[in-house]
Amino acid sequence: MTPQDLSVMDLQVNPNASIVMSLAQGTYCDSHKYDPEDPRCAIVSITGHIVKLKIGSSEEKFAKAAIFYKHPIMSTWPKSHAWFCAKLEIVNILVRDYFGGVSNINIDEYFNATLPTY
Repeated sequence: MTPQDLSVMDLQVNPNASIVMSLAQGTYCDSHKYDPEDPRCAIVSITGHIVKLKIGSSEEKFAKAAIFYKHPIMSTWPKSHAWFCAKLEIVNILVRDYFGGVSNINIDEYFNATLPTY
């Protein structure tokens, strides 16, 4: 991120942010003939606070490695833009994946979930 970005300017005043992802962004809903507004076309909404990562921390090193792996050109962008890495400290997770409203996901359960191995 850069302080020159309008979104970052807003986040410096109010660090609250959200990320919303829908299965409509891929092929799942189309392949099942679900309209993007159909509750079976799942949506997850993650809200929290944007926090700047500490320079030199393991989190920052991991973030930089990930972003430069995916977007190598970014490592050459001007240092004068004061680039920094940040994360979303999650406060709330909502999932709508069927009729009857949203489910509020327990944050502790989310971070301690055991993923299946295949």
